[in-house]
Amino acid sequence: MKPWHSSDRALFALYGLWIAIGLGVGAFHIDDQTVATWPLPAFLIGFIGICLRFGDPVLIVLAALNTHAVLVRFWGRRSARRWLYAVLASSALIETVGTFTGLPFGHYSYTENFGPRVSPLLVITLILLCVSAAYNAKDDWTLLDAIRWLAICVLVKIAAFLGELFCTRVLHISTAGVFFPVLPLAIPLAWYVLIGNALVLWRSILPGFIAPLEAAAVATLVTGIDWVMEPFASKLKVYWLWSDPAIPLRNYISWWVITFLLTVCFAKSPGHQDRFDPRPPVVLGTMLVLFVLTRWTYGV
Repeated sequence: MKPWHSSDRALFALYGLWIAIGLGVGAFHIDDQTVATWPLPAFLIGFIGICLRFGDPVLIVLAALNTHAVLVRFWGRRSARRWLYAVLASSALIETVGTFTGLPFGHYSYTENFGPRVSPLLVITLILLCVSAAYNAKDDWTLLDAIRWLAICVLVKIAAFLGELFCTRVLHISTAGVFFPVLPLAIPLAWYVLIGNALVLWRSILPGFIAPLEAAAVATLVTGIDWVMEPFASKLKVYWLWSDPAIPLRNYISWWVITFLLTVCFAKSPGHQDRFDPRPPVVLGTMLVLFVLTRWTYGV
């Protein structure tokens, strides 16, 4: 297993700093109105407001970077990258379908509160890129590969914008079902953080476990975390809205089933982890503390 790189330590420290700020914000009810009363320059108040608004998406990105670093350390770059693509592609597809059909979680819709969103067209493009990259995963991933990936996404986004503009202005056709942004970019990353860290944490406790039982244990852990997180995200932060006042039971059942299938079908075969990595328990533990603390302080 690979030792920690300097970038690993930097990312872990940055995550620790950001989650500590998030815990302070939740514990002391700090919001835009609170910051506006502070004796600070206007530009600094504006910057803090932006951090407050996008604090959770940034936290998810930092957690995802640390998660991927852990999986690369345990599995190697190729297997870790294929797992990343599998989770991102599957979650993007499932969540996009879910916003239109209510399947499998129940009827819900995302708000503007959880950061930038992408359209179904861009989601399909990302899925195709993920599937293609998964079959051609290589260890010597270069900066040029990342630039090509980003360039394709930018071109699709430009094409989607021009297509929507042409259809609405010239043809007077509604294209909301194709071009309208529906899925926050942070959502697939959140799936990756929860399932990836739960899997590594379980394998650090019982390495080499029978695959279906391991998948069941990971699915149970992830579903439990989602049960704690759901009121925080939907009722307190209003990142998404359920059509019914109560969170449907099928949401948790779907989480369990999907996590089980992803772990069985795409995770690297169970193997012995000869060292313990602190990042999975710290990431999952601090997020749970954030959910519980914020819910408690706001009475949710």
